[in-house]
Amino acid sequence: MKNLFVIFVFNILFSGLAFQVSQAQGPVFFAVFEERVSPSDLAAFDKVQQKTVDLWNKYNLGLTIYCYATDDDMYFWLMPMQNFAGLDAVFEKSQAFMKKASEQEGFDGSGFRDLSTSTFKYIRWMPELSYQSGTSNQSENRNYVEWTYCYMKQGHEKEAGEAIKKYIDFYTKSGEKYEWNMYEIILGNDTPVWVIMTRDTDAIAMRQTEKKLNEKYSREFSEMWADFTKHVRKIENKTGWYKPQWSVNTGQ
Repeated sequence: MKNLFVIFVFNILFSGLAFQVSQAQGPVFFAVFEERVSPSDLAAFDKVQQKTVDLWNKYNLGLTIYCYATDDDMYFWLMPMQNFAGLDAVFEKSQAFMKKASEQEGFDGSGFRDLSTSTFKYIRWMPELSYQSGTSNQSENRNYVEWTYCYMKQGHEKEAGEAIKKYIDFYTKSGEKYEWNMYEIILGNDTPVWVIMTRDTDAIAMRQTEKKLNEKYSREFSEMWADFTKHVRKIENKTGWYKPQWSVNTGQ
């Protein structure tokens, strides 16, 4: 991740705009930095990013960061926080890290030059529309991730939420073991956008689980999906992986 991203955050914070938490007592808001890397630059990016993560750990960055990589060469960096004011801590701790790394290692982040382009989003976890069955399919070693981006119709959030609650009621009553987390992009492009995040060991395992469920409940799923998607303008899907080796201070 570009180590000077904090300048971008600082600008946002003072311009007036002032994937993996599954417990209700956890942070609800996340700053999300997205980096798009060209295929030809992946090897160079991986090398400089690994060096950066090593320095994060060596000099105690002091931030919790979850890293995900999509199959179309994008990296997501999620930083949990209790509210928007948490961006102050991101700025302060990043500046402190850069000062230490520069003084001790001569590190200035210049190795990232020309390797990626960055965007920023601010998202909210929606625990009321997320579902955990108790036998988690989002646990350790289930690093394969799928994201469904639902671009919502303006003003339809209440009705869409009621449609998702029907899924929660269905899984609660049926006892089937399937889980998801729902997020809302509250600062970014083309909002309102909801993101449904599911995880498994790999794509084959996820398809097998979904196949079994569809064989038993195809009619119910068709009805619930139709009820939800009438409140949606557009749907996009992404696949990828959680990267624990580039995540820091996650407690995992």
